[in-house]
Formats: sequence, structure tokens, C-alpha cells
Amino acid sequence: MQSSNPQIIYAVVARGSNLFLSEYSILKGNYIDFSKTILSKVNQQNAKKSFNYEQYEFHILVEDGFSFLIMADRGLKMRIAFACLEDMKQKFFQMFTPQQRDKAMSYGLNSQFSIEQKNQIQYYNSPQADKLRMVSDNIQQTKDVMMENLDKLLERGDKIEILVVKTDQMAMLSTTMRTNATTLRRQMWWRNKKMMLIMILVGLLAIYFIMVIACGGFAMHRCFGSND
Repeated sequence: MQSSNPQIIYAVVARGSNLFLSEYSILKGNYIDFSKTILSKVNQQNAKKSFNYEQYEFHILVEDGFSFLIMADRGLKMRIAFACLEDMKQKFFQMFTPQQRDKAMSYGLNSQFSIEQKNQIQYYNSPQADKLRMVSDNIQQTKDVMMENLDKLLERGDKIEILVVKTDQMAMLSTTMRTNATTLRRQMWWRNKKMMLIMILVGLLAIYFIMVIACGGFAMHRCFGSND
């Protein structure tokens, strides 16, 4: 699924490399086995990794024994990928206590956290996300993260063809993004109009009070009084 605006397709949180706790995808596909294969190749110490494979990219953030992985179209800017992973990591550690994280069974946190993953994917798939990150970027620089070719890392038996099934969800996501953009433009238009009206009102009031002072009070007899 190539796109002029590369999309994040899939996100997963795992304890270690193979115990998946929560996942979310905007398209159907065979992500689980492939993600486990990739995570098994990554050092489970704190790390950041990026791989390309076929027409997709995999970005991984590992911290305190938990792995955060997203799969995206090729061409997704790395700062967006790791901003998304960083946000997911922070929300995950905020939402769950150490005991909840360590004791959770397979997909034990899915009902709670997949909603957050959905929200993050939708947010970072928005064209506005990169502009916002460039204005206020509070994550570490990703210049030290090198994009590696996953073909070199996978053994012959690990190679899996990634199958992505397009569904109505992509059209729904596109519609949602257009609706959000239209709503934002409308809100900005009304905001500008309100500011203009306020400025006009303030200006008129200022002129009125200047005239009151110059004309000798609210009656303004100096300016509009009778000449008799």
C-alpha cells in the first residue's frame, strides 16, 4: 500500500519479544508472526531500531523489557515514527502499574490500550502531525537510528510475505482526516472573524471615550451643543 502520504498501518506492544499485550491495525494482514520474528532479532535492552522490508518499514522502541513496534508504508519520516512510539510508550507506562505490566497475560491489556493505539495512529497519520512535531519536538533526535534492510537480518526460514488487505477502514480514515481538516479550517475562520469584530468594537469604544473626554462629558455639549 504505497501512498503519497505514508501511513502507519499497525502498532503492537509486547513484553519481551513474543508476548503481545495490545495491538491495533487499520488494515487486515498477517502482522503477528512477522512482528514476532522481527522482535526476536532485536536486542531487548533499551534500543531504537528501524528496518525496511518489501514496501514497508518497521520502527521499534524497546525500554525496560517492553517493545513498542509500528509498521508503516515506506517513506514515513523517522521523527514521526519515533514520536508516535514515544507517545505510545509514555501512555502505556502511565496507564498501567508495574504489576499490571508484568503480570498481564497475552493480549491482557488489549481492551484498554488498543484504543490509545488507534488514537495515536490516527493522530500521526494526519498531515498536520509532522508540522506540530517540528514546532514542539520533545523527543530525542533520531539521527543515530539507521534504517537497516531486514532481508539481511532474516534467515531463510524467517522470510514471510506481508499480506495487507485493504478494507473500508482506509476510506473511513481518509474521510475522517478530510472532515477534521475542514472543521479546523472553519474554526480558524470563525476565530479570525471574532478577533476582527472584537478589534473593531474596541476601536469604536476607544473613539467614543475620546470624544466624551474632548466634548466635555457624555452629553458632548461642546461638540454637539446649541450655538444659542
